[in-house]
Amino acid sequence: MRIIRLALLVCASAALLAGAGCKKEAVPPPDNAEAKLWKSKYEDLAATMDNVCQEKEKAQQELAALRPEVEGLKTRLAQQGDVEVKTQIEDLKKQIAQGRETIEKLVTQVGGLKADLAEAKGQSVAQTTREQLDALHKKAAEVREGLERVGGLLLEASRYDSAREVLTSTVDLGSENPVTYFRIGYCEAALGNDLAAADWYARAASLAARDPEKAAALLPKLYNNYGATLLALGKFNDALHWYEKAVQADDKYAPVQFNLARLYADQLGDPQKAIEAYRRHIALGGSHSVTARNAILELQRKQTEKPPAEAAPPKEQKPADQPAPQPPAKPQENAQPAQKAP
Repeated sequence: MRIIRLALLVCASAALLAGAGCKKEAVPPPDNAEAKLWKSKYEDLAATMDNVCQEKEKAQQELAALRPEVEGLKTRLAQQGDVEVKTQIEDLKKQIAQGRETIEKLVTQVGGLKADLAEAKGQSVAQTTREQLDALHKKAAEVREGLERVGGLLLEASRYDSAREVLTSTVDLGSENPVTYFRIGYCEAALGNDLAAADWYARAASLAARDPEKAAALLPKLYNNYGATLLALGKFNDALHWYEKAVQADDKYAPVQFNLARLYADQLGDPQKAIEAYRRHIALGGSHSVTARNAILELQRKQTEKPPAEAAPPKEQKPADQPAPQPPAKPQENAQPAQKAP
């Protein structure tokens, strides 16, 4: 009777198990702790699937061996109507019903195992992709740093066009280093492109504002050069604003004091503030101290000099008596505000 029960149970379960599927999925090798955790889960699930598949194959083999006996029981029942056989069959029907419920649960479990296997495989693939992206980001950062060093060397060699090209390529690679933007602005200014220089200086100032402490050494140079560029563009009040920001960033930065003095003296018409800025430049040991001293003397002379009285109109002279034309005045030393390289 045990054999009959097994035969009928297997007949019912074989069809259901045949649709469950027992194909294992390949998973990429683990590269780190997280991927190893998912691989372990995958291997446990795969082992469970193997057990289910082995039970299915064993049941199919036993069913094939018992088919002749089952056919004999059917023939006997048809010929004799054996009550005992009928009772056994009814019992087997109940067991088959219970077996169906068990098999349905097993099929559901197999479906869940497949989903878990797919998730484990997906997690492993996703982790591998994340690692590849991290490696690419790291490589891009190394390339950017190398190009920034090359650009800096070209700038120091006064090869501004080449330096600009190399440094701009680091921006294309995602650089957000304010020093790089400042250097590109310096190259543009050196090449006479004041509008482009002002744009790069403005972008550098925006990036530096994200972390002023980290950019502290850059700020006075950046603000000074930005102010000098704006002055060259005729934006005097804007230039004053950025010069003052440079002083706030570092009140011992001598170049901006010289530029402030020139702005006050030549564009804003405030000789007293110009003299004060020249004196601060000298006190800080600025590189234009000699020029600053001469400028102070000239401003003081103009302040103490009385305005000339209105002269009488000159008498008419003959053409031969007209004075000879005077030679043009020499250009003033350091007429343009100084910009400092990084």
